[in-house]
Amino acid sequence: MAVMKQFINPSCYDEIQEMQKHSPIGCRVRRGRDWVWADQDNGGPGTVVGHLYDELRKYWCWVEWDIGGDINVYRWDVQGKCDLTIVDEERQPEEEEIIMVGCKVAPGEGYEGNSSHVIGIAIKYIDDNKMQVRWDDDGSRENLMYGKDGTPKQLVLAIDKGIRKQDHENCRSEGENPIVYDDSALKQKSLPAPPEFLEVYDIFENTANVRWQKCRDDKMSSNSKYVVTYVEKNKPHKKILVDVVAAVSCILDDLKPASDYSVDVKLVSNDGESLPTKTYSFKTRETDTDDTCYEDWKLTEKDASRLAEAVGMNWQILGPPLGIRNVKLHHIIENNMTVALRIYDMFLTWVTQDKDSTFRTLCKILEKYPSVYVDRKILSEMKQEHPLIK
Repeated sequence: MAVMKQFINPSCYDEIQEMQKHSPIGCRVRRGRDWVWADQDNGGPGTVVGHLYDELRKYWCWVEWDIGGDINVYRWDVQGKCDLTIVDEERQPEEEEIIMVGCKVAPGEGYEGNSSHVIGIAIKYIDDNKMQVRWDDDGSRENLMYGKDGTPKQLVLAIDKGIRKQDHENCRSEGENPIVYDDSALKQKSLPAPPEFLEVYDIFENTANVRWQKCRDDKMSSNSKYVVTYVEKNKPHKKILVDVVAAVSCILDDLKPASDYSVDVKLVSNDGESLPTKTYSFKTRETDTDDTCYEDWKLTEKDASRLAEAVGMNWQILGPPLGIRNVKLHHIIENNMTVALRIYDMFLTWVTQDKDSTFRTLCKILEKYPSVYVDRKILSEMKQEHPLIK
Protein backbone atom coordinates (compact mmCIF):
# COMPACT_ATOMS: atom_id res chain seq x y z
CA MET A 1 0.00 0.00 0.00
CA ALA A 2 1.40 3.37 -1.00
CA VAL A 3 2.16 5.88 1.70
CA MET A 4 0.12 9.06 1.25
CA LYS A 5 1.82 12.44 1.37
CA GLN A 6 -0.04 13.68 4.40
CA PHE A 7 1.41 10.85 6.51
CA ILE A 8 4.97 11.12 5.24
CA ASN A 9 7.71 11.63 7.80
CA PRO A 10 9.89 14.64 6.92
CA SER A 11 12.92 12.31 7.00
CA CYS A 12 11.78 10.83 3.67
CA TYR A 13 13.51 13.82 2.06
CA ASP A 14 16.86 13.07 3.71
CA GLU A 15 19.90 12.91 1.46
CA ILE A 16 22.72 10.38 1.93
CA GLN A 17 25.92 11.38 0.16
CA GLU A 18 26.96 7.80 -0.59
CA MET A 19 23.63 7.23 -2.33
CA GLN A 20 24.19 10.25 -4.56
CA LYS A 21 26.67 8.11 -6.53
CA HIS A 22 23.99 5.57 -7.39
CA SER A 23 20.50 7.05 -7.13
CA PRO A 24 20.83 10.83 -6.75
CA ILE A 25 18.00 12.96 -5.44
CA GLY A 26 15.83 14.00 -8.35
CA CYS A 27 16.70 11.11 -10.66
CA ARG A 28 13.84 9.53 -12.58
CA VAL A 29 13.03 5.87 -11.99
CA ARG A 30 10.70 3.03 -12.94
CA ARG A 31 10.10 -0.41 -11.44
CA GLY A 32 13.27 -2.50 -11.77
CA ARG A 33 14.48 -6.08 -11.92
CA ASP A 34 13.39 -7.10 -8.38
CA TRP A 35 10.07 -5.24 -8.20
CA VAL A 36 7.55 -6.96 -5.89
CA TRP A 37 5.23 -4.07 -5.04
CA ALA A 38 2.27 -4.77 -7.35
CA ASP A 39 0.96 -1.53 -8.91
CA GLN A 40 2.22 1.01 -6.39
CA ASP A 41 3.79 2.90 -9.30
CA ASN A 42 0.52 2.81 -11.29
CA GLY A 43 2.59 1.71 -14.27
CA GLY A 44 4.47 4.99 -14.62
CA PRO A 45 7.77 6.67 -13.72
CA GLY A 46 8.62 8.52 -10.53
CA THR A 47 11.22 10.74 -8.88
CA VAL A 48 13.68 9.85 -6.10
CA VAL A 49 13.02 12.43 -3.38
CA GLY A 50 14.99 10.96 -0.48
CA HIS A 51 17.30 8.25 0.86
CA LEU A 52 17.06 5.83 3.78
CA TYR A 53 19.76 3.73 5.43
CA ASP A 54 19.92 1.51 8.47
CA GLU A 55 22.11 -1.36 9.59
CA LEU A 56 19.49 -4.00 8.82
CA ARG A 57 17.96 -2.73 5.59
CA LYS A 58 20.93 -0.94 4.02
CA TYR A 59 19.99 1.47 1.24
CA TRP A 60 16.43 2.39 0.30
CA CYS A 61 15.00 5.20 -1.83
CA TRP A 62 11.90 7.30 -1.27
CA VAL A 63 10.04 7.75 -4.56
CA GLU A 64 7.14 10.01 -5.47
CA TRP A 65 5.25 8.50 -8.40
CA ASP A 66 3.98 10.69 -11.24
CA ILE A 67 0.59 9.00 -11.46
CA GLY A 68 -1.28 9.54 -8.21
CA GLY A 69 1.55 11.37 -6.43
CA ASP A 70 1.95 8.65 -3.78
CA ILE A 71 5.27 8.32 -1.94
CA ASN A 72 6.84 5.10 -0.70
CA VAL A 73 10.24 3.61 0.04
CA TYR A 74 11.91 0.95 -2.13
CA ARG A 75 15.02 -1.25 -1.98
CA TRP A 76 18.13 -0.03 -3.71
CA ASP A 77 20.70 -2.38 -2.20
CA VAL A 78 19.12 -4.85 0.21
CA GLN A 79 20.78 -8.26 0.02
CA GLY A 80 21.52 -7.57 -3.64
CA LYS A 81 17.90 -6.64 -4.42
CA CYS A 82 16.94 -3.48 -6.28
CA ASP A 83 13.33 -2.49 -6.94
CA LEU A 84 14.14 0.45 -9.19
CA THR A 85 15.95 1.26 -12.41
CA ILE A 86 16.98 4.76 -13.44
CA VAL A 87 15.47 6.06 -16.69
CA ASP A 88 15.89 9.11 -18.88
CA GLU A 89 12.29 10.33 -18.90
CA GLU A 90 11.91 14.03 -18.20
CA ARG A 91 8.65 14.93 -16.53
CA GLN A 92 6.31 17.38 -18.21
CA PRO A 93 3.65 19.20 -16.14
CA GLU A 94 0.12 17.98 -16.50
CA GLU A 95 -2.57 20.26 -17.89
CA GLU A 96 -3.22 23.35 -15.73
CA GLU A 97 -0.06 22.63 -13.69
CA ILE A 98 3.02 24.88 -13.90
CA ILE A 99 5.70 22.79 -12.20
CA MET A 100 5.47 19.33 -10.64
CA VAL A 101 7.82 17.11 -8.64
CA GLY A 102 10.40 15.63 -11.01
CA CYS A 103 10.41 18.56 -13.44
CA LYS A 104 13.72 20.15 -14.41
CA VAL A 105 13.71 23.81 -13.44
CA ALA A 106 15.80 26.96 -13.83
CA PRO A 107 15.89 30.33 -12.08
CA GLY A 108 13.07 32.64 -13.19
CA GLU A 109 12.83 36.39 -13.63
CA GLY A 110 12.04 36.91 -9.97
CA TYR A 111 14.95 34.83 -8.67
CA GLU A 112 17.43 36.81 -6.57
CA GLY A 113 19.56 33.99 -5.20
CA ASN A 114 22.92 32.52 -6.20
CA SER A 115 23.64 33.48 -9.80
CA SER A 116 25.75 30.34 -10.36
CA HIS A 117 22.71 28.08 -10.22
CA VAL A 118 21.94 26.83 -13.73
CA ILE A 119 19.48 24.00 -13.46
CA GLY A 120 17.84 21.93 -10.75
CA ILE A 121 15.07 19.47 -10.03
CA ALA A 122 11.77 20.09 -8.26
CA ILE A 123 11.54 17.58 -5.42
CA LYS A 124 8.90 18.73 -2.93
CA TYR A 125 5.75 20.82 -2.66
CA ILE A 126 6.09 23.29 0.21
CA ASP A 127 2.63 24.77 -0.19
CA ASP A 128 0.26 25.71 -3.02
CA ASN A 129 2.62 28.41 -4.25
CA LYS A 130 6.08 27.14 -3.38
CA MET A 131 8.25 24.26 -4.56
CA GLN A 132 11.54 23.00 -3.13
CA VAL A 133 14.30 22.75 -5.72
CA ARG A 134 17.63 20.98 -5.45
CA TRP A 135 20.30 22.71 -7.55
CA ASP A 136 22.55 20.44 -9.61
CA ASP A 137 25.74 22.46 -9.24
CA ASP A 138 26.19 22.29 -5.47
CA GLY A 139 23.27 20.23 -4.13
CA SER A 140 21.81 23.15 -2.20
CA ARG A 141 18.06 23.49 -1.79
CA GLU A 142 15.70 26.45 -1.88
CA ASN A 143 11.96 26.95 -1.45
CA LEU A 144 10.82 29.15 -4.32
CA MET A 145 7.59 30.46 -5.80
CA TYR A 146 6.82 29.43 -9.35
CA GLY A 147 4.20 31.92 -10.54
CA LYS A 148 1.07 30.16 -9.43
CA ASP A 149 -1.88 32.43 -8.63
CA GLY A 150 0.12 35.49 -9.59
CA THR A 151 3.10 34.85 -7.31
CA PRO A 152 6.60 35.86 -8.52
CA LYS A 153 8.27 33.50 -11.00
CA GLN A 154 11.36 32.66 -9.00
CA LEU A 155 11.33 29.23 -10.65
CA VAL A 156 10.47 28.20 -14.22
CA LEU A 157 10.63 25.04 -16.30
CA ALA A 158 14.09 24.49 -17.79
CA ILE A 159 12.59 23.36 -21.10
CA ASP A 160 10.80 26.70 -21.46
CA LYS A 161 13.79 28.86 -20.68
CA GLY A 162 16.89 26.81 -21.36
CA ILE A 163 19.86 26.58 -19.04
CA ARG A 164 20.45 29.92 -17.36
CA LYS A 165 24.01 31.17 -17.07
CA GLN A 166 25.42 34.54 -16.05
CA ASP A 167 27.74 35.99 -18.64
CA HIS A 168 29.64 38.38 -16.39
CA GLU A 169 31.59 40.04 -19.20
CA ASN A 170 28.39 40.99 -21.05
CA CYS A 171 26.85 42.15 -17.79
CA ARG A 172 29.68 44.61 -17.29
CA SER A 173 29.89 45.85 -20.87
CA GLU A 174 26.22 45.96 -21.80
CA GLY A 175 24.53 46.20 -18.43
CA GLU A 176 22.50 43.11 -19.23
CA ASN A 177 21.91 39.80 -17.60
CA PRO A 178 21.47 37.57 -20.66
CA ILE A 179 19.96 34.10 -20.62
CA VAL A 180 22.06 31.67 -22.67
CA TYR A 181 22.35 27.92 -23.14
CA ASP A 182 25.25 26.35 -21.35
CA ASP A 183 26.58 24.05 -24.11
CA SER A 184 28.96 22.20 -21.84
CA ALA A 185 26.13 21.30 -19.48
CA LEU A 186 24.03 20.10 -22.40
CA LYS A 187 26.86 17.95 -23.71
CA GLN A 188 27.42 16.46 -20.30
CA LYS A 189 23.73 15.71 -20.04
CA SER A 190 23.77 13.85 -23.37
CA LEU A 191 26.49 11.42 -22.33
CA PRO A 192 25.27 7.90 -21.52
CA ALA A 193 25.03 7.02 -17.85
CA PRO A 194 27.25 4.25 -16.45
CA PRO A 195 26.05 0.72 -15.65
CA GLU A 196 24.99 -0.15 -12.11
CA PHE A 197 25.65 -2.88 -9.53
CA LEU A 198 28.89 -4.37 -10.83
CA GLU A 199 29.53 -7.79 -9.27
CA VAL A 200 32.16 -10.52 -9.68
CA TYR A 201 31.17 -14.05 -8.67
CA ASP A 202 32.11 -17.73 -9.20
CA ILE A 203 35.79 -16.87 -8.89
CA PHE A 204 38.20 -19.72 -9.62
CA GLU A 205 41.93 -20.04 -10.40
CA ASN A 206 41.69 -18.86 -14.00
CA THR A 207 38.13 -17.65 -14.47
CA ALA A 208 35.60 -15.26 -12.95
CA ASN A 209 32.10 -14.17 -13.90
CA VAL A 210 31.19 -10.48 -14.14
CA ARG A 211 27.67 -9.05 -14.27
CA TRP A 212 26.05 -5.64 -13.94
CA GLN A 213 22.73 -3.87 -14.34
CA LYS A 214 22.01 -1.94 -17.51
CA CYS A 215 22.72 1.75 -17.39
CA ARG A 216 20.25 4.47 -16.53
CA ASP A 217 19.53 5.23 -20.18
CA ASP A 218 18.24 1.83 -21.25
CA LYS A 219 17.51 2.92 -24.83
CA MET A 220 20.63 1.28 -26.25
CA SER A 221 21.15 1.55 -30.00
CA SER A 222 22.36 -1.26 -32.23
CA ASN A 223 25.85 0.24 -32.06
CA SER A 224 25.98 0.35 -28.27
CA LYS A 225 28.22 -1.96 -26.29
CA TYR A 226 29.66 -2.43 -22.83
CA VAL A 227 33.44 -2.36 -22.40
CA VAL A 228 34.77 -4.43 -19.50
CA THR A 229 38.26 -3.42 -18.39
CA TYR A 230 40.24 -5.60 -16.03
CA VAL A 231 43.83 -5.47 -14.86
CA GLU A 232 46.12 -7.46 -12.62
CA LYS A 233 47.10 -5.23 -9.71
CA ASN A 234 50.82 -5.93 -9.92
CA LYS A 235 50.75 -5.11 -13.65
CA PRO A 236 48.64 -1.93 -13.82
CA HIS A 237 50.03 -0.99 -17.24
CA LYS A 238 48.57 -4.09 -18.89
CA LYS A 239 44.84 -3.44 -19.21
CA ILE A 240 42.62 -5.94 -21.01
CA LEU A 241 39.39 -4.83 -22.69
CA VAL A 242 36.40 -7.05 -23.48
CA ASP A 243 33.52 -5.83 -25.67
CA VAL A 244 30.06 -7.09 -24.66
CA VAL A 245 27.07 -6.51 -26.95
CA ALA A 246 23.41 -7.17 -26.03
CA ALA A 247 24.30 -8.69 -22.65
CA VAL A 248 24.99 -7.59 -19.08
CA SER A 249 27.52 -10.24 -18.12
CA CYS A 250 30.72 -11.87 -19.32
CA ILE A 251 33.38 -14.38 -18.25
CA LEU A 252 37.02 -13.47 -17.68
CA ASP A 253 38.84 -16.64 -18.73
CA ASP A 254 42.56 -15.80 -18.80
CA LEU A 255 43.26 -15.00 -15.14
CA LYS A 256 46.19 -16.19 -13.06
CA PRO A 257 45.78 -18.21 -9.86
CA ALA A 258 46.16 -16.42 -6.50
CA SER A 259 46.29 -13.01 -8.18
CA ASP A 260 44.60 -9.71 -7.36
CA TYR A 261 42.51 -8.06 -10.08
CA SER A 262 40.31 -5.02 -10.49
CA VAL A 263 37.51 -4.62 -13.03
CA ASP A 264 35.10 -1.91 -14.17
CA VAL A 265 32.47 -1.51 -16.91
CA LYS A 266 31.39 1.42 -19.07
CA LEU A 267 28.85 1.96 -21.84
CA VAL A 268 29.96 3.09 -25.29
CA SER A 269 27.28 4.38 -27.67
CA ASN A 270 26.78 6.88 -30.45
CA ASP A 271 26.48 9.58 -27.78
CA GLY A 272 29.95 8.85 -26.41
CA GLU A 273 31.37 6.91 -23.47
CA SER A 274 29.88 6.80 -20.01
CA LEU A 275 31.99 7.05 -16.91
CA PRO A 276 33.11 3.61 -15.68
CA THR A 277 31.47 1.91 -12.74
CA LYS A 278 33.14 1.89 -9.39
CA THR A 279 36.09 -0.51 -9.55
CA TYR A 280 35.46 -4.00 -8.17
CA SER A 281 38.48 -5.81 -6.69
CA PHE A 282 38.80 -9.58 -6.34
CA LYS A 283 41.38 -12.34 -5.93
CA THR A 284 41.48 -15.62 -7.82
CA ARG A 285 41.79 -18.93 -6.02
CA GLU A 286 45.10 -20.62 -5.43
CA THR A 287 45.94 -23.65 -7.54
CA ASP A 288 45.62 -26.96 -5.73
CA THR A 289 49.21 -28.22 -5.63
CA ASP A 290 48.40 -31.57 -4.08
CA ASP A 291 47.75 -33.35 -7.40
CA THR A 292 51.16 -35.11 -7.33
CA CYS A 293 50.38 -36.59 -3.91
CA TYR A 294 47.75 -38.87 -5.36
CA GLU A 295 48.25 -42.24 -6.96
CA ASP A 296 48.05 -42.34 -10.74
CA TRP A 297 44.75 -44.09 -10.74
CA LYS A 298 43.42 -45.02 -14.14
CA LEU A 299 40.28 -43.05 -14.89
CA THR A 300 37.16 -45.07 -15.61
CA GLU A 301 33.85 -44.62 -17.39
CA LYS A 302 32.40 -43.38 -14.10
CA ASP A 303 35.15 -40.75 -13.90
CA ALA A 304 34.35 -39.66 -17.46
CA SER A 305 30.80 -39.02 -16.34
CA ARG A 306 32.02 -36.94 -13.40
CA LEU A 307 34.37 -34.96 -15.63
CA ALA A 308 31.48 -34.17 -17.98
CA GLU A 309 29.91 -32.33 -15.04
CA ALA A 310 33.15 -30.58 -14.06
CA VAL A 311 34.32 -29.25 -17.43
CA GLY A 312 32.48 -26.52 -19.29
CA MET A 313 33.35 -23.56 -21.49
CA ASN A 314 36.15 -24.08 -24.07
CA TRP A 315 36.07 -27.85 -23.50
CA GLN A 316 37.01 -28.54 -27.17
CA ILE A 317 40.53 -27.23 -26.48
CA LEU A 318 41.21 -30.40 -24.48
CA GLY A 319 40.64 -32.69 -27.49
CA PRO A 320 44.14 -32.69 -29.04
CA PRO A 321 45.99 -32.84 -25.67
CA LEU A 322 43.88 -35.88 -24.82
CA GLY A 323 44.97 -37.53 -28.07
CA ILE A 324 41.65 -36.98 -29.85
CA ARG A 325 42.12 -35.76 -33.40
CA ASN A 326 40.02 -32.96 -34.86
CA VAL A 327 38.11 -35.37 -37.13
CA LYS A 328 37.11 -37.52 -34.15
CA LEU A 329 36.22 -34.40 -32.18
CA HIS A 330 34.00 -33.27 -35.05
CA HIS A 331 32.21 -36.64 -35.01
CA ILE A 332 31.70 -36.34 -31.24
CA ILE A 333 30.06 -32.95 -31.72
CA GLU A 334 27.86 -34.17 -34.59
CA ASN A 335 26.75 -37.36 -32.82
CA ASN A 336 25.65 -35.76 -29.55
CA MET A 337 22.85 -33.26 -29.11
CA THR A 338 23.97 -31.58 -25.88
CA VAL A 339 27.28 -30.13 -24.69
CA ALA A 340 27.29 -32.40 -21.63
CA LEU A 341 27.04 -35.52 -23.83
CA ARG A 342 29.81 -34.25 -26.09
CA ILE A 343 32.15 -33.68 -23.16
CA TYR A 344 31.31 -37.10 -21.76
CA ASP A 345 31.97 -38.75 -25.14
CA MET A 346 35.32 -36.98 -25.38
CA PHE A 347 36.48 -38.15 -21.95
CA LEU A 348 35.03 -41.65 -22.50
CA THR A 349 37.03 -41.96 -25.72
CA TRP A 350 40.15 -40.92 -23.85
CA VAL A 351 39.80 -43.21 -20.83
CA THR A 352 38.97 -46.26 -22.97
CA GLN A 353 41.70 -45.80 -25.58
CA ASP A 354 44.64 -44.21 -23.77
CA LYS A 355 46.59 -46.21 -21.20
CA ASP A 356 47.92 -42.96 -19.74
CA SER A 357 44.45 -41.60 -18.97
CA THR A 358 45.23 -40.99 -15.31
CA PHE A 359 44.13 -38.33 -12.88
CA ARG A 360 47.64 -36.87 -12.73
CA THR A 361 47.82 -36.59 -16.51
CA LEU A 362 44.46 -34.85 -16.54
CA CYS A 363 45.58 -32.30 -13.95
CA LYS A 364 48.71 -31.50 -15.94
CA ILE A 365 46.64 -30.93 -19.09
CA LEU A 366 44.17 -28.69 -17.29
CA GLU A 367 47.05 -26.65 -15.87
CA LYS A 368 48.32 -25.98 -19.40
CA TYR A 369 44.93 -24.78 -20.63
CA PRO A 370 43.58 -22.33 -18.04
CA SER A 371 40.91 -20.96 -20.41
CA VAL A 372 38.95 -24.22 -20.00
CA TYR A 373 36.35 -23.82 -17.29
CA VAL A 374 36.68 -26.49 -14.57
CA ASP A 375 34.60 -26.95 -11.44
CA ARG A 376 37.37 -27.62 -8.94
CA LYS A 377 34.90 -28.77 -6.33
CA ILE A 378 34.10 -31.87 -8.41
CA LEU A 379 37.81 -32.61 -8.90
CA SER A 380 38.34 -32.34 -5.14
CA GLU A 381 35.48 -34.78 -4.55
CA MET A 382 37.09 -37.21 -7.02
CA LYS A 383 40.39 -36.97 -5.15
CA GLN A 384 38.76 -37.79 -1.85
CA GLU A 385 37.63 -41.09 -3.33
CA HIS A 386 41.23 -42.23 -3.92
CA PRO A 387 44.06 -42.88 -1.40
CA LEU A 388 47.02 -40.60 -0.88
CA ILE A 389 50.54 -41.90 -1.39
CA LYS A 390 52.02 -42.42 2.03
